[in-house]
Amino acid sequence: RLVYLRSGVVTASQHLVDAKRPVAFVADGESWASSIGLSATEILLRNGVQQSWIDNEAKIGTRFVLALFDDDGAIWPATWDGLERVVDTYYAGDIANKMKKHWPTLRSHTWDQLETLEKTSFSAVEEKDGQMTPEGYLQGEDSVFNARRFLANSLS
Repeated sequence: RLVYLRSGVVTASQHLVDAKRPVAFVADGESWASSIGLSATEILLRNGVQQSWIDNEAKIGTRFVLALFDDDGAIWPATWDGLERVVDTYYAGDIANKMKKHWPTLRSHTWDQLETLEKTSFSAVEEKDGQMTPEGYLQGEDSVFNARRFLANSLS
């Protein structure tokens, strides 16, 4: 899970895991170790964070924190396979079924490539329509763009 502390916000109000989300994803030590030698920005980019978001957070003085966890046996890898397992487990039924055909494209396309295919940005859609809730995903157009929005808003 990416943990960040925004300047001027009471530390006690910062949350590692949103209570409305069933899981949190964290990168394992091997993933972080493979990023050694990269800048902090490059590490965040390799872990799926958008450049525009990083830039905006840096402008307001956000501090990023690395959180480490012991493996208690209930941890799934923060990979596409792990993500698919989470959806199949916590969103079994309609959502998992709707997601099935989108996994190959999600695995093979970056955030930027999906925006190019959709001819819009995720942030523009978020600003216009708000976050993609599980209910919104079920009711919305069956597209890989909406599948990625669901993952970003419901799990990350």
